[in-house]
Amino acid sequence: MKGANYGWNRMEGTHCFNPDDPNKHPETCDKSGLTMPIAEYGNLNVIKDGKGLSITGGYVYRGKAMPQMQGAYVLAIGVASSYSRKACSW
Repeated sequence: MKGANYGWNRMEGTHCFNPDDPNKHPETCDKSGLTMPIAEYGNLNVIKDGKGLSITGGYVYRGKAMPQMQGAYVLAIGVASSYSRKACSW
């Protein structure tokens, strides 16, 4: 939803997040006024401890080259690490 507050930087998906201590997630937090996600993915453990993963952007495909993709949400999963770089595929 355009202009909605998705909780940056106090939420990670549907989970409370503490930016001052990112390894300790609070049990509860104030979610009032936030638009919660309709889906989330679990820790993929692609990199040690699952760190360095992010979904970056996305859009609904409206092109003509791939009719089977009409209306599909296309996104990227970013993987970054100083130790290695790995590709994610579904």
